[in-house]
Amino acid sequence: MWRRKYSTEALHFEGKFLSYFIMTINQTNQALRVAMAAVEQLPRKQQRQLTERLIATTVLQENTTVVFLRRLSPLKQARLAELMDKNNNERLNRTERLVLQRLGSEVDQILLANSRALAQALRPELFNERGRPIKHRFRHALLKSCDLIGTDREGKNSP
Repeated sequence: MWRRKYSTEALHFEGKFLSYFIMTINQTNQALRVAMAAVEQLPRKQQRQLTERLIATTVLQENTTVVFLRRLSPLKQARLAELMDKNNNERLNRTERLVLQRLGSEVDQILLANSRALAQALRPELFNERGRPIKHRFRHALLKSCDLIGTDREGKNSP
């Protein structure tokens, strides 16, 4: 009898706790929805800065760097794969060839932007405060890396 009464009280307590917990989650979710709506109104650059700050305050390791990489949308990625496969197996018509060229150009631009983002993250000393590369620092770093891996300036192995 005592056990049953204890269990009933415990269940009653757990039910109240669960109700409170769900109510708190709903309030938190509402607050997050309001915050996200405000964030979506910010320009992209400020959204990135906010994201970096949030990650920086929640990540415990000081040696962590956030790098934003771009990707093709899943729809464009699927279309690119389809056109590449078709190009390997048969001839593309003019429209398909133009679409493939446009997507290829977009991939090139994404690759360039991602390479630049990684370079800025890994070697910030090679860029000025506006994010532009400092040419003489790049040249020096390139020559130094060639010396380290034993190649000459043309990329051939040195004796």
